[in-house]
Amino acid sequence: MLKLTDKTIQYDEAALIAGLHRGSEQAFEMLWQHFYKRVLYFSRRFVPETDAQDITTEVFVQLWNKRADFHTIGKVANFLFIAVRNRCYNLVRDRQIHDGHIAELAELMENDRGDLLLEQVRVELVKLISEQVRQLPEKTRRVFLLSFEEGLKPSQIAERLGVSVKTVKNQKLSAIKLLKSALQQHPLESVLLFLLEIEYFFSGQ
Repeated sequence: MLKLTDKTIQYDEAALIAGLHRGSEQAFEMLWQHFYKRVLYFSRRFVPETDAQDITTEVFVQLWNKRADFHTIGKVANFLFIAVRNRCYNLVRDRQIHDGHIAELAELMENDRGDLLLEQVRVELVKLISEQVRQLPEKTRRVFLLSFEEGLKPSQIAERLGVSVKTVKNQKLSAIKLLKSALQQHPLESVLLFLLEIEYFFSGQ
């Protein structure tokens, strides 16, 4: 029997869906807690933060209004991501925010199952890694974010932070080791971090 897990709490799928059909606010709150951040991460890829929050909230309202239509957690997840994708596409198209985003969303529109499933996996990876990055020591976290989020080279990071290049490299390597240790139970994340480690050794001096 499928379990919906959030930290240490497990929810029985059949009971959760039954509660949703009955209009249980507790069941809806469980789904909100499990999916909200994941869906928000997805929408942030295409639209500004405020719009992403509005769109995410709107699709949860839509989920509540259509709650009788869902019979599995998988159907709920598919609905949320597809609804957000469609709303993001409409917003980006109407505002002409970014041509690249329009093209990427258009590709997702053409493939509801394959590409969207990969996007859901990507969202899970980003969420898990982001949660672990927030737990890093402050100096290590700053170096990691400047390197892998802003794409700065060690020399550029050193100049910005007023430290030596050697210190930056040590902090960067420390971040990778800490993240690998924290994410060792998640094989996909370990693969990603292995690639980051390779990037470290071949990054600009």
